[in-house]
Amino acid sequence: MKELAFWGRSGIDTKTLQRFRVKSLSRFESVSNQGKSYTLRSTVREPMFCYAMGAFVKVYRPFSTIRFLYAGNKTDDYIFGFEQLPNSSSPAARRM
Repeated sequence: MKELAFWGRSGIDTKTLQRFRVKSLSRFESVSNQGKSYTLRSTVREPMFCYAMGAFVKVYRPFSTIRFLYAGNKTDDYIFGFEQLPNSSSPAARRM
């Protein structure tokens, strides 16, 4: 899989992708802020991935001009990766 090779160059394996709920997308359909429907397709030169974030998804297109898109109900105070930080009472957080 070419998608796995993309992540593998950065030392990211399948287990890590599963942990962060990363999926490969072949197609993404949405409606623009102007109310127009559009479709994006993944290609070998422009792969497309999504992070499943519950009520919304974050679409990642690493080689595109517009690298990130969101779909769904993203909260205004959303911070990417915040939910992966250790709880302040965890041993990992105390070592920081």
